[in-house]
Amino acid sequence: MGAGTGARSLASERAPEEHPRAGAARLPWGTSALCAACAACTLHPGLARRLVLERSAFLAGEVWRALSAPLVHGYPALLVVDLVGLAAIGAWVESGSRRAWLAVVGSAGLASSLVVLAFTDLERYVGSSAIVDALLVYSGLQEIAERPRSLLARVSRVALGLLAAKILLESAGAWSPALGTLPDGVEAVPLAHLTGGMAGAALAVGLRRR
Repeated sequence: MGAGTGARSLASERAPEEHPRAGAARLPWGTSALCAACAACTLHPGLARRLVLERSAFLAGEVWRALSAPLVHGYPALLVVDLVGLAAIGAWVESGSRRAWLAVVGSAGLASSLVVLAFTDLERYVGSSAIVDALLVYSGLQEIAERPRSLLARVSRVALGLLAAKILLESAGAWSPALGTLPDGVEAVPLAHLTGGMAGAALAVGLRRR
């Protein structure tokens, strides 16, 4: 009888651990709203003019542009690429924690705009690539920390390595955009991408300690 009780206790203690996302699934309303806002703000010229980050307008008091700049994209192909990243990675992060998703999106969007204003001479900045990079880094580091031997963790390591290489090549001027030659007046901003990645990494560490 005692042996039977001990066996049941041991089986209970060794019950398989659930994946951190088990039971946490939720509809990614935030991600859906963000993607819809990016499409609307990019395709509506009036909205785009009011929301793009312009240095002169920001310094004149239109400080909301630092937050709204990621909603606007310089050309349709870039919008499509960013929407794919926002939808796929954003939905994954939001399904685990909407609070974390909000923190990553908000901090990466604002930080990239402020860094561009402070450390570059660009007069105009748009795009959500920094947010996509932040979401990728955050989700990748979370998966590596929670399930280091999983297939997704291995894929995350490769993805993070490729992102780091891309940013280094951009910084050295040796990166050729996958979409081909950028339109006149549009250029990649590696500092913004780096800022997004750093924001994602900081939150991956900071939120896990809570």
